[in-house]
Amino acid sequence: MKKISGLLILIIVLVLNVQSQALVRREINIPDISGYKTLKCDFHIHTVFSNGLVWPTIRIQEAWMEGLDVIAFTDHLEYHTFDKDVVYNDNRAIEVAQPMADMYNIILIRGVEITRKQPLGHFNAIFTTDNNALRVPDSLKSIAIANQQNAFVFWNHPLEENGNWFDVQEQLYKQGQLKGIEVANHNTYFPEAQQWCMDKNLTMMSNSDVHNPITFDYDFSKGEHRPTTLVFAKEKSPEGIKEALINHRTVVYWKDKLIGREEFLKAIYKESVLILNTSFSFKKDKKNKAVILIKNNSEIPYQLVFKNDSKNLNLPNNVTLAGSKTTAIAIEYTSSEAGVKTLLIPFEISNLLVLPNQGMHSEINLNINLE
Repeated sequence: MKKISGLLILIIVLVLNVQSQALVRREINIPDISGYKTLKCDFHIHTVFSNGLVWPTIRIQEAWMEGLDVIAFTDHLEYHTFDKDVVYNDNRAIEVAQPMADMYNIILIRGVEITRKQPLGHFNAIFTTDNNALRVPDSLKSIAIANQQNAFVFWNHPLEENGNWFDVQEQLYKQGQLKGIEVANHNTYFPEAQQWCMDKNLTMMSNSDVHNPITFDYDFSKGEHRPTTLVFAKEKSPEGIKEALINHRTVVYWKDKLIGREEFLKAIYKESVLILNTSFSFKKDKKNKAVILIKNNSEIPYQLVFKNDSKNLNLPNNVTLAGSKTTAIAIEYTSSEAGVKTLLIPFEISNLLVLPNQGMHSEINLNINLE
């Protein structure tokens, strides 16, 4: 009896120790813009209720620890790898995880993946009301049912497996049944998809498509993160998120890049970066040395490529504004013309992609007093 009691005590101590260990959340430091809340979202996640390897509640804790605000479970309609062990029900994953989501203040969205062959490809429907109703043989009928449920339907990893914009995508687009496209999925960026979204006024998405435990795919100790859709919402609620998606207020956060419409990228950069000094007093006919101090309040490492055409100014061609740090950019200025002048320095932010593989342009204005 003493041995049994001792074993019970040991088990109780171990359980209490596990329960007492605090989870730690890493906040994703990207500013709110233009009166909107910047929500960090992953709308393409799999669990054991299709062919994922993770129980739904763990997906909630993963998302919370990584700094996300919103996730959607999008298990495959067609694949149920663990049918012998998990009761088949395409609505069950969200039912299992919702109490945990409420506990961690994670917005959990019901969704499903319609996984069909080319030319249709794979589609996600989020904000569905009954995933089981979408289980029909006809692909277009399944998407139509999702739209009847007022779901938001987007095209996943569109250029994998020799994908293209086929007649079936054109049909869904013209019918208003296709509302967005994944511009980034897992480790792949699709420049063509970015252009399609811009040409056809569709919403840009970026999602993990995770099946493994999240730490199997991304090394957080090295600063890696899952592909994330930044959603600019009026409020943190399912209704606010859906309204923002319908109105295309998103940016793709993939690796160290932000990809999206210029109005949103400009707003993020403006809210992130503060130039601490822009006025300099120099001596004429001398090599004047100084530093431009730029504070980056976000975690995005903005990569600046200067387009300097001034014969009087020397500065580095490439500068990275490290995330959450202040960077000193060394400059050298020489001129024989006394007086006050404004010097404009244009540059490209090469990792803010406003067009496929094309960075956003900006400029620094320096006020120089030469005596």
